[in-house]
Amino acid sequence: MLKDVECLYTSSRQCGVRTPRVVFDRLARGVFLGTVLLAISSCGQQVQSLSSGLVRKDDPITINKGLTITSDRNVSLTLSSRTAVSMYITNSSGCSQGGEWKPYQEQVPWQLGAENQETTVYVKFRTQQNKDSDCFGAKITHDNIAPTLSLTKPAEGVTVNAQNQTSFELAGECAADTVSITMTLGSLNKELSCTQKQWSATYDLSALPDGNINLKMTAVDRAGNVSLPLERTLIKDTQIAGTNTITIAAGAAITSSQTVALTLSAPDAAEMYITNVDGCASGGSWESFAATKSWGLAQQNATASVYARFRDASGNLSSCVSDSIRHDSIAPTLASLAITSPSPTSSVSVTLASGALSEEISSYCLLENSTTVTGCTWVNGAALPTTYSLSSSLGSKVLTAWVKDAAGLVSAPVSSNAVSLISPAPSLASLAVSNSSPTRLQSYSLNWGAASGTAFNSSFQHIGILSLEFHVDKLSRPLL
Repeated sequence: MLKDVECLYTSSRQCGVRTPRVVFDRLARGVFLGTVLLAISSCGQQVQSLSSGLVRKDDPITINKGLTITSDRNVSLTLSSRTAVSMYITNSSGCSQGGEWKPYQEQVPWQLGAENQETTVYVKFRTQQNKDSDCFGAKITHDNIAPTLSLTKPAEGVTVNAQNQTSFELAGECAADTVSITMTLGSLNKELSCTQKQWSATYDLSALPDGNINLKMTAVDRAGNVSLPLERTLIKDTQIAGTNTITIAAGAAITSSQTVALTLSAPDAAEMYITNVDGCASGGSWESFAATKSWGLAQQNATASVYARFRDASGNLSSCVSDSIRHDSIAPTLASLAITSPSPTSSVSVTLASGALSEEISSYCLLENSTTVTGCTWVNGAALPTTYSLSSSLGSKVLTAWVKDAAGLVSAPVSSNAVSLISPAPSLASLAVSNSSPTRLQSYSLNWGAASGTAFNSSFQHIGILSLEFHVDKLSRPLL
């Protein structure tokens, strides 16, 4: 049943039908949710029911204009009664104690009875006829505890670098009742929300200069409490310092070994990535920087390249640098070697003819009557000589040659034909008759000059001599 309801009816000219007018006039106006159904019989007929739907009223008491939460125990009450002349406000349930009757006011300051929990304020009204209303209550949650806020990403030590600066991610945790988060990052500001106790944001920090970036965050909860500021200094470093290089085998142009020594230079590097793949796209792994490293070439008997890039402590990457070297594991070959001087010969200087080389050589070695390269003196040159000086010892002579390429590989020995070295023919420097001329003597004295380095004097007798012929040995030739 409706309490304190006055029903007024307005007559109609139709047979016995009256149109109802329902007036709610309670001590405290309220909201009645429901449907008012009126079925009035007249003239033996059933009249159509009337539906009122929602009937609006003012609440007897509201706190802070209907807010459900506050951070201040001091609140403002709004009271509503059309007939009250006095009011009784209390924090005790049922309006049984804790208050006092005061003249009715629509706006009343009040202090909540408890903090950091849901609390209720109660009120009842009294009319001029000393008729008291029911005890009405309004609830509000008091919360003066500041919300919590944390930063879990980026981790400590992570910097803004060239790779992440355009999409730098931040994330953390927040209190369940957080309604907004304000973040300032350098000169950038952003408003964030807290979803399931988590918050996240992504910034483009490429416009900010390298150096320190100050981060400051605060959160506000439903009660209006503001968190303690969360502050951190981020470091932006998008450049890797210095000139970065890689050198294979101390800069050699060629090597015969597939395992080489790398020399690396990167003044600001904390890590390095070495690979045989062009562009440093794959094939390597990040490792701590070292100035030297042993490395295996990917190519054999061809030009091989090694690539490297470096990363500093901030995570910045260098460009991919490289060095190349020609690998050669095939020893050179010499087709042939010949002594073209006639044999026998009395000259220690002979002419040579060498066959084709399989590749360009860097040096050669020639030995006489030996096929062991140990102890051979290497002579720099791209081809074998066309002349050679034999040792002075007489006898058979055979030359053996080796050639060496730029990789240091030595060919198999190649031997020449043999030649015989003999003594040279003796010679007389001069011949003179020491007797006076003319003379009738049949005995003459002769003066001989040096013969093959040896001088001597001899006397011969000859009748009717017209010429003299002196034979030192079978190879001698006549003199006068």
